Amino acid sequence: MQLPFNIPNDDIALPLPTDALIAKTEESLGVSFPEDVKAFLKEFNGANLRYATFFAAGHEWCIDRFLNLLPHGSDTTLAVYGIETTWSQLDERMAEDPEGIGAELVPLVVLFAGDFVCLDYRKTKENPPVVVWLHEESRLLKPSTRPVAETFTEFMGMIHPDEPSD
Repeated sequence: MQLPFNIPNDDIALPLPTDALIAKTEESLGVSFPEDVKAFLKEFNGANLRYATFFAAGHEWCIDRFLNLLPHGSDTTLAVYGIETTWSQLDERMAEDPEGIGAELVPLVVLFAGDFVCLDYRKTKENPPVVVWLHEESRLLKPSTRPVAETFTEFMGMIHPDEPSD
């Protein structure tokens, strides 16, 4: 996957996920990741962008890091930034239908101050759009989101490095 910015190798969570791990995660969440998401995970798993932002829904958002897929039992502090781990901690705030099959919102990116960039499977299970899930506005079974992009690739094109000021 070609990115509009560089990610140093030491800012990527290793080991990179295999097709089998991606499939197992999809099965666990009851979703199918778009091909561009799979390609990103296989190359830039859990990337830490350090200083990067994007503009959407009338707001500039600051990216903390991408979530990762690591094998269960991985002995790394980055395991707390796992897609499944994060989803399981927030699932009742990211779902409208507790009896629904599969995840409705799947977090992919941690934003500054506790919000997340997510794939939104509520209206379609194929090619889900990208939204920002707002933690302070979301309640039990009432997620609050803002639209960001129609695809993950479109979202990736919105990100730009933002050098810290001294």
